[in-house]
Amino acid sequence: MTTIDLTASQPPVIDGHLWVVKDGKIIDPHFKNYNFIANVRGVSNKKNYLPAEPRVQEVLIKKWSDFLENIPLDGWKDECGMCFINAIAYQRKYGGELVFGSLGFGEDNIWWEFGGEGWGLLQFLKRNKIN
Repeated sequence: MTTIDLTASQPPVIDGHLWVVKDGKIIDPHFKNYNFIANVRGVSNKKNYLPAEPRVQEVLIKKWSDFLENIPLDGWKDECGMCFINAIAYQRKYGGELVFGSLGFGEDNIWWEFGGEGWGLLQFLKRNKIN
């Protein structure tokens, strides 16, 4: 497994999700932790994807892609909480399009684990604000 040193030079912490679309199919590992989160929130573990606006996607995908540009990910194994590295490692190896946005769980009543409806760049970066 590849080890990555996430130091102070890392990109900002983002409250959003990154996945790959290849041949019209969403590629995104499902971890058992997601089942637990959905259960706690009282919704099904059906994943819901909501792409961010194109400009927001462009900025945040570029930040992470640039950060990982010189880091070999050939031996990377998918890990929960590492969606940015998981998606970029998959895309490098197998191709496809990187998509950034919101991930939620549920059927009719969606609970957004990352992001949410109507979110823009500032909301996706909200964890970096100092109050």
